[in-house]
Amino acid sequence: MRDLREPGLLLSGEPDRTVGAAPCQAGQSWTLDGVTFRFLWPRDQAWQGNDASCVLWVEAGPHRVLLTGDITHQVEYRLLGQVAPVTVLVLSHHGSDTGTSRAWVSRLQPRWAVASAGYGNRFGHPAPAVLERLEAAGVTVLRTDRAGMIEFQLGATDNAAPITRWRDDHGRPWHGPGGWRW
Repeated sequence: MRDLREPGLLLSGEPDRTVGAAPCQAGQSWTLDGVTFRFLWPRDQAWQGNDASCVLWVEAGPHRVLLTGDITHQVEYRLLGQVAPVTVLVLSHHGSDTGTSRAWVSRLQPRWAVASAGYGNRFGHPAPAVLERLEAAGVTVLRTDRAGMIEFQLGATDNAAPITRWRDDHGRPWHGPGGWRW
């Protein structure tokens, strides 16, 4: 296996579906610039489809981020004993109701949850039930379908805002009051 810190290395839970990809597997880890990256899932290559997604734990100082791919409730329950509270949770499968169970949210206690979903997507992601679960738990949900790119500056020492919502902070000139002026 090549060094996981190698730029351009493509890892996948189903590497046979992507040319040049290597498998991600629970336990693989590396540290770069003081940030630790560790795969929690998949444990073996027996998983297929959404549940074969690479689940990546990222830890920098007091902050933890969990990227969940498209895992479903079935994998969440298998991982419950391996995860601790996180600062940021990227919702599985764009916020689909196949993931982000009540037990998962309760265990992770995220401060923020990110629903990475396309604007006007035909599946209606994120699912209303997922949003209700997160709201009931007091989690702030950020949505790429509404905010565009979302940038977190966790642990920033300057006075920069901790979260940048690209559409709000860097909108097109014609999105502002009065529209575009020639």
